Amino acid sequence: MQSPLPVDNGYYFHWGRSSVSCILTVVAAGRTFRMLGSNEILSVFIAMPVFRFFSSSIRWQLLAVIIPLTVLPMLTLGLLLLSRAQEPVRVAVLQDYRSIVVQAARQIQAIIRNPQETMLAMVAVMATAPADTWQRETMLVEFQLSDPHLFKHVAFMDPNGKILVSGSLTYGAADSLFVHTYTAGLKHLLAHPSETLYQSGIYFLDDDVPALTLVAPVRRFGAQIGLLAAQLTLRELWQVVDGLRIGKTGWAYMVSPDGIVIADSDKKAIFRKDNWQHLTPVKRVLNGQTGSVDYVHPETGDIYLSAYAPLPFGWGLVVEQPAAEA
Repeated sequence: MQSPLPVDNGYYFHWGRSSVSCILTVVAAGRTFRMLGSNEILSVFIAMPVFRFFSSSIRWQLLAVIIPLTVLPMLTLGLLLLSRAQEPVRVAVLQDYRSIVVQAARQIQAIIRNPQETMLAMVAVMATAPADTWQRETMLVEFQLSDPHLFKHVAFMDPNGKILVSGSLTYGAADSLFVHTYTAGLKHLLAHPSETLYQSGIYFLDDDVPALTLVAPVRRFGAQIGLLAAQLTLRELWQVVDGLRIGKTGWAYMVSPDGIVIADSDKKAIFRKDNWQHLTPVKRVLNGQTGSVDYVHPETGDIYLSAYAPLPFGWGLVVEQPAAEA
């Protein structure tokens, strides 16, 4: 008769002790789950595989619980603090951009206002000058030569819009845009006799330079004796906009009241007559708002930090930079 297999009492003792330890651990874990929040419970679940791996040692089990319960909340807190620390930086950057665009807008306003004041001063001179064709022509030539990069055409016409004298040596019938715009100005001033200056909308010359036309009535003793018209090129505004650099890839641009780009460091945007009225900062600036915003570009999906300020006659100035670079 074969003897029974020998029994190792030590084996069963160790097995029983491990079973009791596991039961106590499960009970303790249940109590812990009731006390802990969702993040701590997640940490315990992360630690469970480590429990199984180090089940032979209570010391390792304790470390497997303590490390996730301390490290994971610390990492979460660190990421939260980092995200909150970036918010003041973003606000400060947008505030700086707003200061830059407001200062640039004042400079552009001065560039626009100066020819208007010069135009009205010339009107006063024409109103008191003798009705002599040669003298009028001499005054207009000097007026145009005072800033040849700004004034392309200058003309004095009778109340019906017929040109009497011109300060432009190159003026001809081919300059249809000038004729069209000063004719529109004549009609506007006839309908609004109390106004002293008419300004056309933005249009583009043959070399794609944006321009506009000013028309002012010339009155003597309250009676209108004629009109003074001048065509202004806006190339000088390009220099101001081109000089606005924000970081390595930031830039500035100016839009007309209908959102067409009239100044940009990327001249192709001007030549293409891009319309950006769908962009968030352009929408706001064309509504007369001054401010700053971060927005997602609808075409590229990139985030931009932008600031904007309105200009006279419904124009708008915008500066912006990719958020990744700021």
